[in-house]
Amino acid sequence: MGVDHQQERRSDCRRYNKRHSITLGGSYGETATVGPPRQPYRMGCVRVVEPIVALFAFAVFLSSPLNQQYIYRRFGNFSTNDSTGSTCSPNGSDVEDELEKEAQAAASRFQVRLDLVGFLPAVLASLVLGVYSDTSGRRLMMILPCIGYSLESIVYILIVSLELPLPWLYLGCLLRGATGGYASILAGSFAYLTDVANPANLNMRVACLDMLIGISGGIGAVISGHMLQAMGYAFVYLCVCLILVLCIIYVACVLEETITKDIHVESLIPAEDGQDDSIATCDSAAEIRMRIPAEARKKRNVLTKLLKQNYKSFSNLFCEVDSGVRSSGGPGSKRWRLALLLVAFTFYLLAEIGGSLPVSLFEMKAPLCWDALLLGYGSAVGFAIFITSFVGVTVLSRCLSDPPIALIGISTFTVGMAMICGVQTTLMMFLVRLPLMFTIMPVAVMRSMMSKTVLPSEQGTLFSLVGSLELLAGIVGSVVFNNVYAVTVGWFACLVFLLSSAVAVIPFLILSVLWCDEIMCRRRRGISALQDESAQTH
Repeated sequence: MGVDHQQERRSDCRRYNKRHSITLGGSYGETATVGPPRQPYRMGCVRVVEPIVALFAFAVFLSSPLNQQYIYRRFGNFSTNDSTGSTCSPNGSDVEDELEKEAQAAASRFQVRLDLVGFLPAVLASLVLGVYSDTSGRRLMMILPCIGYSLESIVYILIVSLELPLPWLYLGCLLRGATGGYASILAGSFAYLTDVANPANLNMRVACLDMLIGISGGIGAVISGHMLQAMGYAFVYLCVCLILVLCIIYVACVLEETITKDIHVESLIPAEDGQDDSIATCDSAAEIRMRIPAEARKKRNVLTKLLKQNYKSFSNLFCEVDSGVRSSGGPGSKRWRLALLLVAFTFYLLAEIGGSLPVSLFEMKAPLCWDALLLGYGSAVGFAIFITSFVGVTVLSRCLSDPPIALIGISTFTVGMAMICGVQTTLMMFLVRLPLMFTIMPVAVMRSMMSKTVLPSEQGTLFSLVGSLELLAGIVGSVVFNNVYAVTVGWFACLVFLLSSAVAVIPFLILSVLWCDEIMCRRRRGISALQDESAQTH
């Protein structure tokens, strides 16, 4: 009878558990399901992250050329409604040339200050969101940056429409940075991609994602000039805001979460003496609502918990790799390769981002004097390197390992940046982009190499760190290269491009070391295999 009574109580309890679910009052708002685990509710059913990246890149690069043009026109006291022509002339007077140089220098310095305002909030937000995404899902890491960029677009609309002072742009940069910025959504997207991609074709998938960024960005850059001429700044920023809202809807309602967090109430309730701790009785279930708040109140110190969790997650990245974990150096190796890859990745981005930042200003000055339309076409041709880089990674991966592929990309980038110094005509400016066709290959390959050195549960942490280093490279590149350009624009504007080529030598040397180490590892494995085979035969 006692056994029958216990089974009856368990049956009643299961029926109770099936009808009730309780939301914890903890720091993350976890949902605790009473009783047996059940599948979480899913807003989305699609596991394709490429559309969100394409739409987001289109929106960002639709507005990015206009931001610099608008700031430049405001500092030069040019009419913001006059967007049909260039603001300089190759045959202009000395006074006009001097005013143009002053406007370029002022716009460059103001852009540096804007980048500095959004830098620290973006780094902190990216690091926190990266660790959070490894345990609670990737979607929040993609939604928040879209919200931040949409708010920044609204700030631009208000400034353009009401002719507010330019310092109001600091508010837009702060909102964008506080929500993670461009690096966060890329980190979330690449982490999501590693969750769903086959490790065998990870190189190609990462390069494909980079290619989509290039295609979407190129289309946005071309359309931006036409839209600016036809409708003005405010309408373009309104379109950007609407596209970002579409991104938010896609992530929230269509994209499926790859990581779910399911906390059960039984783990929060200690088992009493003589009671089966795997079964929650009806009496204990009735007391759950009284006991969960008491347990949840122990999690109030959110800041301390986040700091400890972030420190532990990032320190674990550089711990020893356990046996069986994917690693470029083989199981059991230390992750010194990851540290070298992060350094190489940062310096290459510093060279690539820093060298590309002054290009628009260089094209707007004499002797080129490009207008909005030519700037759009130039940006589109520049973004074509994403396509050629994807083709390069796809083809070269069939016959080469990762390090030499990255070295080829760095070499072509170094040559292309140095060739800009000889540009005197519009045709030469378009042709000089040919050596830059494999510029993005090192970025995609190094991302893939780093992803292969960490655990699957550490992808979000890794890519948030990579995203933060991208922000660091962007801000340092903006400060250093824009200031160098502002100082040297009057006597040697091309010095900044030579500096970019020189910085690219650092990642070239690091990847050369990694390539040599890879060759040595292969030889050691080959010798070890021969010795084992010889021992077995004897």
